[in-house]
Amino acid sequence: MVATSPAAGGAVAPWTVISQGSSLTYEQATGLDKLEFAQRSQGPALSRLLDDEGHVKRATTALLVALNSMSSPKAVSRSAFLLLDVVSWSSDAATTAVNTIVTSQLDDAPLFAPLLRHMDASSSQDDAPSVTAAACALATGALMGTRALVKAIPKSSDLAPVLATQEAAYCRYIATSLATHTAVHAGQGAGGEVEDGKAGGSGADDDGEEQLTPEQEHAADAAHDAAARAREEAIHRTLRSLAAYMKIDEHRTAYIQTIGDVEPIARLVRPADALVGGGGGGGAGSSAGSAGSADRSSVQIVYEALLCLWLISFAAANDEVSGAMDAAAVPRRLAALLRDAAAEKTVRVALATLRNLVSRAGGGRGEQLRREMVGAGLVAILGRLSARGWADEELRGDLSSLSDALADELASMSTLDVYRSEVLSGALGWTPVHTDVAFWRTNAEALERDNRHVLRALVRLLYDEASEPVVQAVACHDLAMFIKAHPRGRAIANSLDVKGRLMQLMESPDAAVRRHALNAVQVLMIMHYDLLQRASS
Repeated sequence: MVATSPAAGGAVAPWTVISQGSSLTYEQATGLDKLEFAQRSQGPALSRLLDDEGHVKRATTALLVALNSMSSPKAVSRSAFLLLDVVSWSSDAATTAVNTIVTSQLDDAPLFAPLLRHMDASSSQDDAPSVTAAACALATGALMGTRALVKAIPKSSDLAPVLATQEAAYCRYIATSLATHTAVHAGQGAGGEVEDGKAGGSGADDDGEEQLTPEQEHAADAAHDAAARAREEAIHRTLRSLAAYMKIDEHRTAYIQTIGDVEPIARLVRPADALVGGGGGGGAGSSAGSAGSADRSSVQIVYEALLCLWLISFAAANDEVSGAMDAAAVPRRLAALLRDAAAEKTVRVALATLRNLVSRAGGGRGEQLRREMVGAGLVAILGRLSARGWADEELRGDLSSLSDALADELASMSTLDVYRSEVLSGALGWTPVHTDVAFWRTNAEALERDNRHVLRALVRLLYDEASEPVVQAVACHDLAMFIKAHPRGRAIANSLDVKGRLMQLMESPDAAVRRHALNAVQVLMIMHYDLLQRASS
């Protein structure tokens, strides 16, 4: 067993000291000191303690009392991690711990109430998820994800409604924490404020404010790095907690029914450099070692988010679950990840998730997901991946199965179907269909169907600030091709309010975007492009 408690890393105050003023008895505090000492040593003493049913029961009771009566963040984190270590030791220890929690006699704190209270209280203190709250979530997820709990509280039990309420609260905490984390990395929250403060203090401003000294700049950098590390650690714990919770089949569907989507998880599945760039690194004073650590941390976040999506994908037969995966554009995100992924473990989990979606989602939803994969360019990506020499037999099997399924889907699709799927997936690239004049002449009027659904999606890609430059360039090009090919293309484009956005994109830092935006504006300004073409020929 690997020690997970923060106490394992150095000297800390004993429980007999920090428990003073709490409801923890001296005997209980001494028992926790003994357990923590054995945990640090990782010797036979730890096995003797955690293989003893009586000791596990006493330790679990003591930790519940500590969580229910202590408020110090360090004490709460230590309690949560010790509880996690007890549950993670063995199935017997987990069963004993769960049964102890179920039968606990704490006043007004049934089941996981002490842990949930700390999750709610500490997570509301800052913009970023609290490390202490995430530690409690990690222990809660591990406990709720044990089969022992399912056996201890059947649906006919009086505690079943209490457990259902607490599981819903847990799911809401997880979703909120993940959403907060992605918002911080998108440039919001404390990280951005630190950078703004540094930028404004690097010299005297218009009001004559005094500039920061080198020592103050170093302190600001250190504070920024510490906040970033805390956010990273909190999200690691949150994702590990969710993965533990979803070991139970029923929890995968329950999470979607409670939260309604997987967007906060899916947004973390992107190239690791995007995560680091959004707020993981420090300023000029950050060391190379710190940057390397941030890289590794962000890669691990992507992998842990993938694991959660993979677990959810096993419930894709439920239309609500597969619909949530579709709404969060999971196929497109995984295709983008596979396009650049080098780590085998990332490729393996991403492929397994896609295969689950293909094989388990049924009816129209399954077809929709497969077509989104085709539109995202996954057929070509799978071809490139197949050319690599993979030793993992399961990975090769997923590659083969996915390739066959998508090849069959592609064969059943018209060129217009392929184009529609590509636009709706948001993964535009320079595939041959975009420059095929015959395609536009044949299908331009068909793009008006379904209330111009495809055209509106194309315009949304233009307005989306998160769109990659190649996506914006292709969207500008396609809009120009549509205007040229459709008899009323200019009027339709004007009705979609694209002129202003195209003018903005003419000033894009990307040369290709500027060029194609300029061309689209020129085409849009010509009253009768078809007559001009005829005259020039």
